[in-house]
Amino acid sequence: MKKTLIWILMAVFAVSFSFAGAGCKTPEIVKEAVIDEIKEAVEEIGEAIEEAEEEAADTTFDGKPWSEVKVGYVMPYLEGWFFYWDVGFKVPFAVNNIYTETILTNWDPEAELQGIRDFITKGYDAISLQTASPDVAQTAAQICNEAGVPLFIDNTDVAEGPGKAIADIEMDWVEIGRLFARGIRDNVYGAKVVEMQGAPGFPVVTKQENGMEEILAEDPDAFTRVQIEYNADYSTEVTFNALSAIIQSGTEFDVVIGGFQEATEASIEALKANDISLDDIYIISGNGGPLDEANFEDGDLDAAVSEPVGFHAMLVAASILEYLATGDVLELQVSPAVWVTKDDWKEKLIPWEVDASWLPVAEEFVRTGVLNY
Repeated sequence: MKKTLIWILMAVFAVSFSFAGAGCKTPEIVKEAVIDEIKEAVEEIGEAIEEAEEEAADTTFDGKPWSEVKVGYVMPYLEGWFFYWDVGFKVPFAVNNIYTETILTNWDPEAELQGIRDFITKGYDAISLQTASPDVAQTAAQICNEAGVPLFIDNTDVAEGPGKAIADIEMDWVEIGRLFARGIRDNVYGAKVVEMQGAPGFPVVTKQENGMEEILAEDPDAFTRVQIEYNADYSTEVTFNALSAIIQSGTEFDVVIGGFQEATEASIEALKANDISLDDIYIISGNGGPLDEANFEDGDLDAAVSEPVGFHAMLVAASILEYLATGDVLELQVSPAVWVTKDDWKEKLIPWEVDASWLPVAEEFVRTGVLNY
């Protein structure tokens, strides 16, 4: 195809040159014939370009037919957050008839690395990894680099080292922490806050804490962080028991933050079980998932940060497709998060479950960074 284009361009150049050299002495009939030749050549160029574009659309940037492309993703399980992640991730690939496969690891670092190796052995063209460990992400990147397979990291950091991921696509967890803090400052200034968080040391959790501390540094009297409870298993029972123990110890607080929707659900149940009126506690949830929607409906939740996991996963998939199509993609992409309250959540909250109707929104966000929904 390249040779054809070159020959056509040379022909047009030659005809144009002869026309220019003939000048005013060229008979009118000759001029018309030359113009006709140029028109025909230009039409051929247009047809050749269209054909080349069609051929390119049928293959990845390195020439592999899209019909043969396989994408794998390594994730902990298919429950809660990750069920909706799985749904959102699959949509762009299903629309483009691209095969995907999942390997579940239950947060086991060795299983995560083995999943990477398995996908490489099977000849997969790109891999997405969700891990709680930056060190695992680094090792996985190194393994993929050596195999020549692009790796995309979802919602964690990559430790220092030789391994390089193609892109890190994550929620803006620091901003989510800021949203928690601003919400407290603006609605219950001076409050005493209890935080029911996820796994200690997990970058997702650490970044939220950093965001809250940023706002406190600006206004130290905005609120007081009375106690933080971590939950490595993300279990409702662990959160319920931990908040119950805080209540029974006599610790005073005005705000409860559930770092994830199950923690918020368990916190609400613990408050009720210990005869604490929900009217006396300002309750904030991370996630903005289905459990949070139900608690908004019941009037038990004051505010949440809408963290649209399905839309986020769609952005991960769109980034993989962009890279496979062009060989280029942003190295860091940050998914949106939106503060919602009991008064506006129906208008502003982004649902966790998304379908193909959200693809134009995702494509625009990847392209411009603007969220229109």
